[in-house]
Amino acid sequence: MTTVETPTPREMTVIYSRADRIFRGIVTAGALTSLLLLGLIATYRMSDTVMGVMANVFYIDQGFSKDEIASVSKLFGLVMTLLGAAFGGLLIVRFSILPILF
Repeated sequence: MTTVETPTPREMTVIYSRADRIFRGIVTAGALTSLLLLGLIATYRMSDTVMGVMANVFYIDQGFSKDEIASVSKLFGLVMTLLGAAFGGLLIVRFSILPILF
């Protein structure tokens, strides 16, 4: 039988204190930057989600069938994903990863 050791209250205080200091340091060092970054993270994919639903309604309104929309969007999406991954891989091989990221 195995036993799990729970941290002592002192250890928990140290862990909480360390995390609290890190968070407070980030926020106080650049409060505006921190808020902007949190806002970006919170809203990053919102437009894709909303516009994906709106695009399907638009295509149906233009007279395309659901089968046509699905086949074109899925085929195009798959091909572009594979081409983008291959192109990104070639860029990483040529220039290394850090210049590509920044």
